[in-house]
Amino acid sequence: VVVRFAHDGIEYKQTVFGYSEGLSPDKELWAYVELEAKNSRLQAYDAAVGVRFSPASTLNAAKTWNLKLAAGAASRLLLRIPFNVKASAWAEIPEADFDAASRAAVFFWTRELNAGMTIDVPEPRINDAVRAWRAYAVLDVDKINGVLEPHDGAGFYEQIFGYSAALLPHALDLWGRPDDARAILDSLLTFQQPDGLFTSNFGTPDPGTLLNSLWEHYELTGDIAWLRGVAPKMIKMADWIIAKRKESMVPAGAKKSVTFGLIKYKPYCDYATPAFDYFGDTYCAAGLEKTARALHATGQKEEAARMDREAVEYRRDILASMDASVFERDGFKILPLEPETRRLLKSTNDRGGGYYGLVAGCMLENEFLPAEDERTGWVMRFMKEKGGLRLGMAEFDGGVNHAYTYGYWLDCLKLDRVKEAILGFYASLAYGMSRETYSGVEVTHLFTGANESTLPHLYSCTQQLRLLRMMLVREDGPDLRLGQAVPRHWLSASRKIDIQNAPTNFG
Repeated sequence: VVVRFAHDGIEYKQTVFGYSEGLSPDKELWAYVELEAKNSRLQAYDAAVGVRFSPASTLNAAKTWNLKLAAGAASRLLLRIPFNVKASAWAEIPEADFDAASRAAVFFWTRELNAGMTIDVPEPRINDAVRAWRAYAVLDVDKINGVLEPHDGAGFYEQIFGYSAALLPHALDLWGRPDDARAILDSLLTFQQPDGLFTSNFGTPDPGTLLNSLWEHYELTGDIAWLRGVAPKMIKMADWIIAKRKESMVPAGAKKSVTFGLIKYKPYCDYATPAFDYFGDTYCAAGLEKTARALHATGQKEEAARMDREAVEYRRDILASMDASVFERDGFKILPLEPETRRLLKSTNDRGGGYYGLVAGCMLENEFLPAEDERTGWVMRFMKEKGGLRLGMAEFDGGVNHAYTYGYWLDCLKLDRVKEAILGFYASLAYGMSRETYSGVEVTHLFTGANESTLPHLYSCTQQLRLLRMMLVREDGPDLRLGQAVPRHWLSASRKIDIQNAPTNFG
């Protein structure tokens, strides 16, 4: 990160990068900091500069320097600062050490960010943003006791949130990083419980999301040996879903309730009280369908047929519940996402924003409901016309929470409502991340521009990567759509759109 500024006739440039021995995540992390001061005056000048630490520690006290600069002269101050300021001390370092570390870091990141799928489009900030998102996507993954843990943040959200953690491998797969994706998938499977459940700080969507990402990894890589290896865990996870939903089934002959065949469990990390919810159920049902496909691919015919039957029955029960719970008000058909309580609608005073819009977007992204399905139309119209969107992004708490809109944008692409997806993409650049460093944030307050202290936010990064990939390259049943949502100004004469090494379901 390079920042330039001027003060009292002195031009300053501050450079910061992270470095560890061999660029290894297992070695101690340091910030290498350069402050260069150049005197543009016609006479000599003494520039007072300093360093201080927050939080302060006994090892790392503040210090000031007086840089004596002749007219036109420049001076460099080079520091090595520990990530853990309570355990190690900072120091001034020689130019040779700083420059060697700088070369190593540039080489490492150049190689890292040019691996897999790359793009070169006529808008430089998009090229820069993609590289930044890919960097954040790996920096927010911690290795703890040899296990990779995707955390939704750094210094905040230092937990694994099962739903969002399971989506990251899909983004990595889409951008041609199958080895990274597989390593994370395998790590997440180590958290599977003896009864088959995978969940972590989130709720019902967790197992279904992981099952979906496991199948998508095979779709994009064709790695049948790996799929055979994880199939027993997929079966066990699917069996937890099957057993859990049977708890809401009334005896044969009795009248079915609106929640017949649904799962009552923790619906969402911010709403931990057990409830029936379509976000979790649709993800779990889609996960059963993907498990059946995986078992067909691995030749396990009997288990595949069993999963097919269970998935068909689960789909039938969810659709019946949706049709029974929908209600009309003010000309809208409104689908309550928690059919028994209508809790999310009550939290928004029957608007399509707030938690309703966030959860609705998450539900749409799992593709359980086809984009053309009338139930999808109920949800999308309610979001669009009843306060669920601002500048094409999900409204939340007086601001926007752009990443949660991905499912809505994906269905817009499927319906060829391309302009809505493009609006969401550019609005996300403007309001969903830091300027020039493109660090995705969970909530931005539109009228002040203030970000919450939630950046770099891993879930935002994941959704940004998935959206752009689908705008440029998207599987649509038997078809592959290229450049469906390319902004028109990229198509003027002499401009080019270059996409390399993009993995698809077709190769």
